[in-house]
Amino acid sequence: MDPRRVAGKYRWGTIFAPAVGPDDVLVRVVASALNHMDLWVTRGTPRPPLPHVPGCDVTGVVEAVGEAVTTVQPGDEV
Repeated sequence: MDPRRVAGKYRWGTIFAPAVGPDDVLVRVVASALNHMDLWVTRGTPRPPLPHVPGCDVTGVVEAVGEAVTTVQPGDEV
């Protein structure tokens, strides 16, 4: 069994930000939460494709925006 697919385990790590596309917003995360889906994944169901980053409920500060983004700007709290 692939050890990365063992239910009930999370590991701390760094994921490097991809380039910001024209419709993208890059947010520096200040806080995140595990929601019910994250807790289900911990139990092994469902099995999202890897790498999977839990804690999609976040708050932070906009670091960069693509050229087509008009609703937020760098420095905005989101």
